[in-house]
Amino acid sequence: MSELNLEQLFQSLRKSPDLKKLGADMENAHQLATRTPPDFFKALGFETAAATTLSADKPNLMKWLRFTKQYMRDKGTHEFSNVEVHSRKSLETNCSASSSSNGWVMV
Repeated sequence: MSELNLEQLFQSLRKSPDLKKLGADMENAHQLATRTPPDFFKALGFETAAATTLSADKPNLMKWLRFTKQYMRDKGTHEFSNVEVHSRKSLETNCSASSSSNGWVMV
């Protein structure tokens, strides 16, 4: 199934109250299986992490936050520790990419 077909499937499932959670779970599983945090961040259009992008695009920001939470849980990594994320005064001004041994961290 193509990425476009999968996205259409996930969107249609999210429209049904009874299937909304199933659609979200399926999308999360697919994203974790096929993407790394830098890939997902870029796919959402946050590659520059500009304040206007992050604050204006709340649906994608929420997708990013859900992805990082699930990624941490499933991969057993602490690249995106909650303390680091929540200690920032503003995601709009403090979210940026930085190279590490894994290629990605939140600062």
